[in-house]
Amino acid sequence: MKLAIRPGRWLDRVPVGRQLFAAFAAILVLTGALGAIALVGLRNVDAEASALSARWLKGVGDLSAARIGVLELREHEVKHSRTDDPSYHAEYEDEMAEFAKAVGGQVEQYKARGLSAEATELVASLEKSLADYQQSRERVVKLGRDKQQQDAADISDG
Repeated sequence: MKLAIRPGRWLDRVPVGRQLFAAFAAILVLTGALGAIALVGLRNVDAEASALSARWLKGVGDLSAARIGVLELREHEVKHSRTDDPSYHAEYEDEMAEFAKAVGGQVEQYKARGLSAEATELVASLEKSLADYQQSRERVVKLGRDKQQQDAADISDG
């Protein structure tokens, strides 16, 4: 005699209360596992956000401040090239010196944060461009002092 096992037959013998209890227990276990996985994921996200905040965002702030300094520097250079009043020249030159110093400080602060090889190359290129701009700005200032505003403006515009 063969025993015929029909699927689901053993479940018929388990009381409904225990079936419900088992189903809710399984849901609770799965929910707990999902929560644990989520906590591990959040811990990883927090670590990455902290690294981003501590290192990269401060570097972006340094470069942003340097950019603002260059824009201010450029504004005073243009004003210097357009005026023939020596009292304004002195004021603009003082402002340009202050902003040039600030830009250099921001770039140095950025470099001190520890750069990748690619970022080091980019910063070297930035420093070369700033040095080239410094030479151009000095020409504009000299021409402005020599009352050659049109030449100074042409160099400043170009």
